[in-house]
Amino acid sequence: MFDTRWFINSVYGTKKMNVKFAVSLIILILLLMACGCITPETSGKPAENQSSVVIDHHLTLPATSTTIPVTIQPTAAINPDLNIIDVLIPGPFLTKGEELTIQGMLRGERTPLRIWLIGDNFSKIVNVTTQYDGSFKYIVNNKFTSTLPAGPLFVIVQSPGPNKRFDINYDSESGMVNEIESDGSFGTTPLFDMWAISAKSGADAGNGLVTAFENQHGKADDIYRYFIINVEEASITINPSPNQTRKEQVAITGMTNLYAGDDILVEVVQLGGVNDIHLMMIGNWSVITGTSKVLKGNDKTNTWEFLFNASGWPPDTYHVSAMGINVDTMAETTFKLV
Repeated sequence: MFDTRWFINSVYGTKKMNVKFAVSLIILILLLMACGCITPETSGKPAENQSSVVIDHHLTLPATSTTIPVTIQPTAAINPDLNIIDVLIPGPFLTKGEELTIQGMLRGERTPLRIWLIGDNFSKIVNVTTQYDGSFKYIVNNKFTSTLPAGPLFVIVQSPGPNKRFDINYDSESGMVNEIESDGSFGTTPLFDMWAISAKSGADAGNGLVTAFENQHGKADDIYRYFIINVEEASITINPSPNQTRKEQVAITGMTNLYAGDDILVEVVQLGGVNDIHLMMIGNWSVITGTSKVLKGNDKTNTWEFLFNASGWPPDTYHVSAMGINVDTMAETTFKLV
């Protein structure tokens, strides 16, 4: 700190110093003090009320400051939303022969996903790509679902997690589900035999995989979501209607586990005294064919209805068949038109 008292005493105490020059220097010093360029030293200690608050090593503010907006930028923290999977499936039931759509959103850093389908004596594992917005979609076509065994089907969606690698994997050669060692050796630890367990029970294999995800070791950090869908045989039923009157609107109704929006092919054929529709000869008989749209019902049972004009039809016994167009299932019955 500049000591002005020492400088002034030095100037006045020097006999050789010119008086005019000394006055000029004093004026210069006073001007520098006025603009704050130099400050007089008081006692060698900070004056009272001159303390400061240090926010970080870049910024020092007076103690009188009250509001200090601070934004903290983490350096090595993991985003808490990293690889959170939102998954949507049609429902808890799947009719054999219907499409199964598995779709959702991966929030956080975009990575590939793996989907496991596990049932009795059955397993299918596929890798799917997430789109630029984190969305994903995988469709199991109706031809494939028609081959699924009836019973519980585990649907498991796996994300590699923050370390960006799948730590739990399936070895197609041995049938083993393994976990990658986290000690840097990239060895594997066998967890269970998928072939042996799924051949006994798909539920056991599915639960074994869920348990493996729940009990990952070391740095294994795979994230997963799982659902259990009950696979059912496709069915169509026709509500009993033994007698119908000849009128403009005749209604044939029924129930089905086909998806709402599916079409059912309905055929009504006059038997003409022949009890077996497959033996009758095509002649001058009344026949009508059309489609009925499956309507959303309660729980897992949907409904359908087929209307036709029978006002000009003769009294007789009629055969009714209702069958799936994309799904292999059929129902038959007869009614009398009086």
